[in-house]
Amino acid sequence: MAESILTFRRYDAVVTDLQFDNWLCMAGLDVVRAAKRNGRTPIVAVLSTVLSESVLCEARAAGADCVLLKPQSLHDIAARLSASAGLQAARPAMQADRE
Repeated sequence: MAESILTFRRYDAVVTDLQFDNWLCMAGLDVVRAAKRNGRTPIVAVLSTVLSESVLCEARAAGADCVLLKPQSLHDIAARLSASAGLQAARPAMQADRE
């Protein structure tokens, strides 16, 4: 369901739980991949009860901009999304400086 919603609308930000459907973390990562598919660039935050290096690597590889340990307040999630948006906006300028 979440993937089909992401297919037909554009979002500035997406927040998902890693274990979205209680199936070994797959659905949450599928949401991340769907959010970033076809050149889309929303900021994607993943919430998880476990914050191991493997979780971080898998989420980043799928396209997550930030991974947060649950529980998080809405204020903290919004702050991380905002910080990630600032980094995303700065990337083209940093790349131009390197060239």
